[in-house]
Amino acid sequence: MRSVTVLVHLMKKKTITIVMEKPKPSLEPKIEN
Repeated sequence: MRSVTVLVHLMKKKTITIVMEKPKPSLEPKIEN
């Protein structure tokens, strides 16, 4: 149970970081162009 909750927590953290990082690169090229 603990290992599963930890895995879920890590996955949520990863998705949050991906969501936070993805918009930045997509916005930067638009500003440059």
